[in-house]
Amino acid sequence: MRDRRGFDARDGGILATARGSDPPEIETIHSTGFGDWLRIDTQDVRLSATKHMVAHVVHFPRIALVVALDRDDLVLIRQFRFPARSWLIEVPAGRVEEHEDPASAARRELREETGYLAGHLEPVGQIRISPHLSDEVTHMYLATDLRLGAPAREEGELIQRVVVGQNRVRSMVDAGKIVDAKTIAALSIIGII
Repeated sequence: MRDRRGFDARDGGILATARGSDPPEIETIHSTGFGDWLRIDTQDVRLSATKHMVAHVVHFPRIALVVALDRDDLVLIRQFRFPARSWLIEVPAGRVEEHEDPASAARRELREETGYLAGHLEPVGQIRISPHLSDEVTHMYLATDLRLGAPAREEGELIQRVVVGQNRVRSMVDAGKIVDAKTIAALSIIGII
């Protein structure tokens, strides 16, 4: 039997945790760091008075993402992604440093990756790409009033600037030329696709 919010009452006690406003008790059992980018925690999650489960959480830095519009054109990047072993077309994005404001990171990433400077930067929201696995939060911004300068890419970044008409973006997604989830989400939220 489901309650009015769709929870199944036959879940053996887990429903009580799902209904409550307080999160379940979580204790980190083991933590393994991998450089300054990520850490994986093994956690004991108390679901009810008698039920526990083990969860693995990837702690990843916050990300700042920029949808940059130069009049009717969209500024993208083509970047070689080592885990995917392929070139992907994406919006500019990158890590927010520990004590950095996400808007500052967005401006920095746009300049570093494309060479463009934003005269106007507007926050458009936040997304979580993989909340089943990671605590990563992506802060999204819309950049307009752009001026072109020189990019300042980090060592090891294989990036090319790509400028396309906004009217071509939907067909690029449909054709599988843009497959990056954060890019598609941001373009959808802003209304480009």
